[in-house]
Amino acid sequence: MRGFIAHPGGNSAEILFSECVSVTAGTAYLRRYDYRLEVTAGVIGIVTTSITWFSDPTCSPASGLFSNGGFAGEIADNAWHPSPDPDLEFIAPPGAQGARLELVVAKLSPGGAVVAHFDNVAFKVLGSCAGLSHVLCLSQDRFQVEAQWRTLSATGRAAVVKLTNDTGYLWFFGPDNVEVVIKVLDACAPFGKFWVFAGGLTDVRVDITVTDTKTGEQREYTNLLGVPFAPLQDTEAFDTCP
Repeated sequence: MRGFIAHPGGNSAEILFSECVSVTAGTAYLRRYDYRLEVTAGVIGIVTTSITWFSDPTCSPASGLFSNGGFAGEIADNAWHPSPDPDLEFIAPPGAQGARLELVVAKLSPGGAVVAHFDNVAFKVLGSCAGLSHVLCLSQDRFQVEAQWRTLSATGRAAVVKLTNDTGYLWFFGPDNVEVVIKVLDACAPFGKFWVFAGGLTDVRVDITVTDTKTGEQREYTNLLGVPFAPLQDTEAFDTCP
């Protein structure tokens, strides 16, 4: 997690995160992150992202081509939210060898302060899964699993641990306390489906999202607060073979 407190007083914008990555011209990329935005009452604050393409893989300023930007996250409720337009594709232009992803916190009105936190930042090839502390990649890294948990007094994102190509588990309160085991199975032969199975050791609310990164299709599964997690055996989950 990274954070920045914007300067009090006049309007301001500050780069919170900046990283250069190698890219291949003509390839489609996705950018994603999670953000949490806090603002003083009466102050307007946002987070935005920009992607600048370079003809040099080290993103030297003299090799800059052009930038894509202006994708703003504006929900300032001190809760975690996914980045806006997470499925928006960015095509590396001809000659591009590097791209710089910048995350920016901006204060659009004077007074007070804006605090932005970012996590799960990724810039990835379209159709791939970026394995992160809260993102589980399964079945040859084609499927992406994320989850949120909630009790009467707290909420958060599940941390993930990969066990095998098909299977991983989620924990909420500590790494030694396994809460949910989940797997995505390739049942294309002979059933023509990808299956999603899960078993839980919890009665907190759990919202699980499984994404086929190749097609963009998603399946969502919910366990209600106070209800023991029922075994999940979805043999109709994804009709997206091969």
